[in-house]
Amino acid sequence: MRYDTRFFVAAAFADGTPVPDGVEIVGFRWLGAEAALATHGAGELTLPTPTREILRSIAPYSSVAALLEAAPRREIRTVRPRIVVSEGRERILLPDDPAWY
Repeated sequence: MRYDTRFFVAAAFADGTPVPDGVEIVGFRWLGAEAALATHGAGELTLPTPTREILRSIAPYSSVAALLEAAPRREIRTVRPRIVVSEGRERILLPDDPAWY
């Protein structure tokens, strides 16, 4: 299955508290991009591929302000992953993976 997804950048109020709907969102916690990726790498957080990749792309920014400043100039590129089956397991390959070609 393929789909398009969009991610938006916005500053949140420091005291803002999300309210999970209990269906699509069942919980929340505030994490920076690097912390979310590290938590995912430790097996403590599941990140869908699109979310993981957008976090990787924003992790180098030093602050929300820096990201917001750069956002209008960021290149938006289409990413078309390939799914391969190896040893009975599906693996998602992204264009920067040498095995993608």
